[in-house]
Amino acid sequence: MSDQEEKSVKGSSWRITPRLFIIAAALAGFLTISALTASLPSFDSTKLESSGDIADINGSDTVLLILSSSHIILMVPGLALFYGGITHFKRVSAKFFRSFLSMGTIICLWVFIGFSLSFGDDANGILGNPATFGMFNRVGNLPNKNLAGTIPFSMFAMFQLMFATVTPSIISLSLVPRVNVSAWILFLVIWHLVVYCPLVHITWHPDGILRDWGYLDFAGGLVVQISSGVAALALQIFLGSHKRHPISPTNIRFVMLGAGLQWFGWLGFNAGSALSAGGLACQTFATTNTCAAASMMTWVLLDYFSSRATSAVGACNGVVVGLVTITPACGF
Repeated sequence: MSDQEEKSVKGSSWRITPRLFIIAAALAGFLTISALTASLPSFDSTKLESSGDIADINGSDTVLLILSSSHIILMVPGLALFYGGITHFKRVSAKFFRSFLSMGTIICLWVFIGFSLSFGDDANGILGNPATFGMFNRVGNLPNKNLAGTIPFSMFAMFQLMFATVTPSIISLSLVPRVNVSAWILFLVIWHLVVYCPLVHITWHPDGILRDWGYLDFAGGLVVQISSGVAALALQIFLGSHKRHPISPTNIRFVMLGAGLQWFGWLGFNAGSALSAGGLACQTFATTNTCAAASMMTWVLLDYFSSRATSAVGACNGVVVGLVTITPACGF
């Protein structure tokens, strides 16, 4: 066999294997969701008596979540700018497109069934009942005493949606341009239903299995950071080696602007998780801001003592590392 024919065979096998994997993953995801939801009881309307009264709504708490959600959504273009500035210049537009595509897909999926799988009535400690809040049914403007007693339930659902939106954007930025758009959307739907929603339920739902065991995750250490990092690493290992571009950043302005937007968004990410405009939100805000600054200065000092030079990219990396590190414990 000639070298050209051998390369052709290898190239075709590389394209076929991911397709087979996606089909197998889709089948496994469908069977998993079917098995889990089959064990759930039928919807019981008596469980909706946890709804509060309009008089229970606190205007300050509601405004906090509106502002925090607005902060978080800016992290999506911030992530694209940050990683786009580090990688090859030809991939910047693709990273932006993939981030916004992920955002649109997750918003629709969250309203359709994701929120119900995450925060619906519990039966097994792993997954919520899809019939509880499917299609945002029964997600109104009255508060839910079990989840957020002073905030309209619809606003609580939108705030949680912001976390679901940011998480796949982190994964997508590590895959451009290795996975085409259709394969990415299919993977995103499967991953959201099979991985993300169960993680949210077991960690943040009052009856989640990890929460019952005493596991504490204030703002998404497991649900957002660990889940996205493990997913991105697993996909890179599966896809194997590929043509590498130089690692040196191509647009430092993008990197710094992206890091700034992430810092801005992360303050809402963590402070909003207090779900009340009080001392806890202020403590979380101060802890997050201080940790980001301390991490940045630590990175800069380490750069200086190791190489007698400092860099803007190193400072930005320090900011992101600090924000990621403090997230699960920022309110404790």
